[in-house]
Amino acid sequence: PVLPLKRGSIVTARVGGDCIIKRVAELPGDKVSLIRDVKDHTGTFLYDPEIQKNWNSDAGWRQFTVTVPEKHVFVLGDNPLVSDDSRDFGPIPQSQITGVVVCRL
Repeated sequence: PVLPLKRGSIVTARVGGDCIIKRVAELPGDKVSLIRDVKDHTGTFLYDPEIQKNWNSDAGWRQFTVTVPEKHVFVLGDNPLVSDDSRDFGPIPQSQITGVVVCRL
């Protein structure tokens, strides 16, 4: 992308033949944990705990901890209950990012 990526950037990317638009949650070297909730590298919840309390790890939610590899980012959708994102397909290579949203109307 033309602009440097940072946490909170909204990006478009190609993943598995699909074009997606997601928010960058974590950067290379950051550690992400999912155990009934998603916590960032500081241990802070990435989603509102009120939303997360409806998640059921026994209903298909994977539990994992991953360190984002170099030249990759961990992306999340803004609607966590239905979003396909890095919780499903893992960190994505920055080379698959096709654009960065710079203006929202």
